[in-house]
Amino acid sequence: MFVRIAAAAAFILILSAIYWLSRFGAFSPEDAAPGDRDWAHAVAAPALSGGCAAVPCPVEVTLFGASIFRRGDWTDALAAELTACHGAPVTIRKLALSGASSAWGRGQMEGLFDTDLVVVSFSGNDASLWRGLALKQSRANHIAFIEAARTRGIPIYLATMSPARSAKALARPGQAAYKALYRTLARDHGAGLIDDAPRWAALPEAALKAAIPDGLHPTQDALRAIAVPGFSRVLGNILCRNRGSPD
Repeated sequence: MFVRIAAAAAFILILSAIYWLSRFGAFSPEDAAPGDRDWAHAVAAPALSGGCAAVPCPVEVTLFGASIFRRGDWTDALAAELTACHGAPVTIRKLALSGASSAWGRGQMEGLFDTDLVVVSFSGNDASLWRGLALKQSRANHIAFIEAARTRGIPIYLATMSPARSAKALARPGQAAYKALYRTLARDHGAGLIDDAPRWAALPEAALKAAIPDGLHPTQDALRAIAVPGFSRVLGNILCRNRGSPD
């Protein structure tokens, strides 16, 4: 009798684990192909379309996400590259909280779009089994961001970032599905996409380990080497259209 009860309990635990992991994308196949995408909508924000006294207009880019957006000075290098190609000051506004998921982001939407362009990145924390969200809820939150930006005529980009590694990866068994969600949303809802994940994945194992020493947060040097060129290349397509995109 005890053996049967133990076997039944183990079976229930396994089924529960499979269900829980499936909610967090552990078994979800990738859908849209990797690759950067431009913002799909023709209506541009006033500063991007010359709605100021000086042309080109100064531009504010809001980085909306978690710790990678909040920490460090790699964003200064990004602002400098975009300023150089845009021909007017490009400033970076950080609306980011370490450890935040897109559920936190939903509570920050008032005032979020008082800017010229928004880049969103919550997929790493949304994928966490401990602090994240089911893939379905993450999708709903990001669609809300995209639709709100579209209503206001604000360009919005989703950004896949560096991978979680080692123990941090074990806590995010579906992280590939959350990155794939960004590709699908960009394709289906017209958001722009800065798809840095393949650029991180192309690093040799030793280089990737050195770039992300704690398994989750890249060094500032690594972000300057990988994120800055990727972001400036994609955002340059809208900010620097009359001057050529940054190299």
